[in-house]
Amino acid sequence: MIGERAESTALQSLDTDACIRLAQDLVRVPSITGNERAVQDLIALMLEEAGLEVDRFEADVDLLKAHPRFPGMEVERTEAVLVAGTLGQKGERSLILNGHVDVVPVGDRQAWQASPWSAHIRL
Repeated sequence: MIGERAESTALQSLDTDACIRLAQDLVRVPSITGNERAVQDLIALMLEEAGLEVDRFEADVDLLKAHPRFPGMEVERTEAVLVAGTLGQKGERSLILNGHVDVVPVGDRQAWQASPWSAHIRL
């Protein structure tokens, strides 16, 4: 089937080491909920280096909170930053990837065998 062949081709071209390095680069930037700007800056740089056009959006948090359907926040925020990268022309097919970059607080640092921001891989 075409889907299986496409999946196999994609997996064969995957650079596992590069994926691990990318994940480590992102993990090394603390991004506790409410403080994601630094990691968003890194993502914007990575997207630009990959040849994508980068748009940054900064939402007006007070305006969002004032909306009657605002769902609330898990922690107080003073800013909301979104980074989007686009490649291609209008009218072409699109692929949209969606995700978030915030993490929960570290908790008891003594419980960690390595810094949570070290991106250390234990084998």
